[in-house]
Amino acid sequence: MKKIILILAAIASLCACCGQTCPKSPKVIAHRGWWIHEGSAQNSLASLRLAMEAGFFGSETDVQMTRDSQIVVFHDSKIKGKKVYKMTYEEVLADTTLVNGEKVSTLDEYLDLYTSIDSPTKLICEIKKQSTPEWQTYVANKVHSIVLAHGIMADRLEYISFSSVICDALKQIAPDYPVAYLEGDFSPKKAGKRGYDGIDYHYDIFYLQKRWVEKSHALGLCVNTWTVDDPKC
Repeated sequence: MKKIILILAAIASLCACCGQTCPKSPKVIAHRGWWIHEGSAQNSLASLRLAMEAGFFGSETDVQMTRDSQIVVFHDSKIKGKKVYKMTYEEVLADTTLVNGEKVSTLDEYLDLYTSIDSPTKLICEIKKQSTPEWQTYVANKVHSIVLAHGIMADRLEYISFSSVICDALKQIAPDYPVAYLEGDFSPKKAGKRGYDGIDYHYDIFYLQKRWVEKSHALGLCVNTWTVDDPKC
């Protein structure tokens, strides 16, 4: 059992709950799905399925938009030196194969799988920055329209982003859905004033700002941290 716990710690973020009463102990989120597993890969359909079958509290994934307005499940901003937002979806498919042999999936394909599996696992959806604030607002609307089309409600999905523009847009178009900010430069007070439900910062931030967890909870904000690869953290 100890070995299993250490493996989970190596692939997960810790979540202290957005949009709900905070638990007494941290919850484990599979970062980019459960990809440290045979036959899996980061942000693959296999990593999502494995995380859901294992019953993680959540499975995190990264989404961004191509030049032809396709929402793809992919982390890196560039493929072979070219920005993803400057590529068509066909170009992404032609230039990228995940390490388990899968092609990069669309958000529609990803959510088709998510809704087909009976699991308590929540989806933690990180929306990547786009080229301009206008496109960031557009992609926030586009992603949420796809989420709604798949019938995924606020108790099953949380949004996160490094972009305050995207977080602001989400709180306007999807006020019931938990939204947490990732960048690390907003105090709990500032995040709360913008209407965010939580802060989701690298653990180094909380070492530097030792009272931010306490202050966040006092304001009713959740606190998430990433990515905890060492049990000592």
